[in-house]
Amino acid sequence: MNETTFETINELIAAKQFEEAKELLGQSISSDEKDVEALKLLGLCNVNLGLFKEGQSNFETVVKYKNEDATSWFYLANCYDNLNDARRAKAAYLQVINLRENYLDAYKNLGVLYLKSEEHNKAFEIAQKALTLSDEDYLFYFLAGTSLLAAKKFEESINYFEQAIKFNPK
Repeated sequence: MNETTFETINELIAAKQFEEAKELLGQSISSDEKDVEALKLLGLCNVNLGLFKEGQSNFETVVKYKNEDATSWFYLANCYDNLNDARRAKAAYLQVINLRENYLDAYKNLGVLYLKSEEHNKAFEIAQKALTLSDEDYLFYFLAGTSLLAAKKFEESINYFEQAIKFNPK
């Protein structure tokens, strides 16, 4: 893909014109599956268009060749999550955290997945770990409180809910 086309596609994505960007990518993408930058852009378009199966395919190929790309792992986890593949989504979010410890959105999504699958202790552990990285994000306090509440640890949950309210009164 030439640089002008690459710039145009990035401009379309920035303008949230994902259909147009995807069409241009389809016309320009090489048949070489190792063109990971083009595949990442295509995957981003697919995710934003709600085409999670296609996005999954794109990002699985990207991480096959660029295993250290935390952002691609995050989008892959998001695809798995939206396709109701919790097991693979959890593993992919853990990979994101392993690659980039301060990737806070991975902690949020992983914590919610743990809550949904009634793994309350794991949800609490993820919230605690995230709080060591960002102790002013109400969501991590809410996640910790919710996991304790779900585990019927009512008294312990109160402090976390109070902290969540402190950082986000709404």
